[in-house]
Amino acid sequence: MLYGHTFPIKSRKDIVFYGFDKNKLSFLGLSLQLNSLLKQDSIMIPYPIEFAKPEDAWALLELVRELAVYEKAEQDVRTTAKDYEEGLRGGLFKAIIARSESGTIDGMALYYPIFSTWNGMTMYLEDFIVRERLRGQGIGRLLFERWIEDSRHSSAKMLKWQVLDWNEPAKKFYEHYGADFIKGWENGIIKL
Repeated sequence: MLYGHTFPIKSRKDIVFYGFDKNKLSFLGLSLQLNSLLKQDSIMIPYPIEFAKPEDAWALLELVRELAVYEKAEQDVRTTAKDYEEGLRGGLFKAIIARSESGTIDGMALYYPIFSTWNGMTMYLEDFIVRERLRGQGIGRLLFERWIEDSRHSSAKMLKWQVLDWNEPAKKFYEHYGADFIKGWENGIIKL
């Protein structure tokens, strides 16, 4: 199951998630309260959070490939480092990264603006990844909260993203922010 997430950021309303159950072809949604999200204390860890640059393209692709292995879909990654480099250079998307003291990129949130006919400017979180060996140390929380902050700064009115239904660690991450599952939405894709 995939869950897409929407998040009204200016009004402290519910955050809504959309989902797809590939086995049942039914959809679920999640909601969480922005108030609980905003009351969370920050975790101090030695990972500066910064915007990715075109020269970070290979590291971003490496993270995406690691996520694809985790999601049992390694063969589905069709992008190249050049795609990431050009996307960053051309402003097609932004990526916030967690760079270790040694310079490795151990997590990222890659996102871009879309338009919602009901809510207006929306930021879509395409991929949100922390290296598996480093999960649970607060890196994801720093990336997620920085994404929210940058989206507010960009005047977005809503945030949206997805998570696989069997990815229990990710679902628990969102539940930490008060997520509830709600039925009702389907995702459709056509690969060209």
